[in-house]
Amino acid sequence: MLHGSGQKWPTPRLALANLLEAAMALNIAPPALMAVANNKPGVWTVKSQHQNRPLRVNATLRGESGELITLERFEDRKLIDRAIGIGVAAHEGQLFGWFNQLLGVITALGLILISFSGLVMWQRRKPKQRLGAPPLPPNRRIGQVATGITLLLAALLSLLAISLVVILLFEWLVLRRLSRSRDWLGLS
Repeated sequence: MLHGSGQKWPTPRLALANLLEAAMALNIAPPALMAVANNKPGVWTVKSQHQNRPLRVNATLRGESGELITLERFEDRKLIDRAIGIGVAAHEGQLFGWFNQLLGVITALGLILISFSGLVMWQRRKPKQRLGAPPLPPNRRIGQVATGITLLLAALLSLLAISLVVILLFEWLVLRRLSRSRDWLGLS
């Protein structure tokens, strides 16, 4: 008997040989996990644990014969499950192999470049002896576009919206009331 389940083991060698043969015939992407199904006597599950989630397959087999009961491939899942699986695989660099990993490295290097170039541009434009923001550009349209993009992103990203509200409240309630910080930050 299986511990705590009330199920009896099938004839071990015959059953496991049949199960293994049936599982290998399904060409499930390795590594695969084979286990007794919960609350289903004589039924086994085989689940692929491959890092590339679109290659994962779940199968249910009869314990004695290895007969296939159900087979769920990636294409059979709901649209949201497939979208999340593809997103996770792409994020982990598993979706397109080496090209996906190269794309991740290029993205990381691009983010580093943006960070440094933003710092350099800010240093060149900021007022002398102040930390504050550079003066507004003469073209007001640029500021309006930047504000629109910021508001759109805040509407889509709730944590960004909360952060912007906290920063604005801190600026209005604290920093504007302290004359030295107000001058140094250019809030006057």
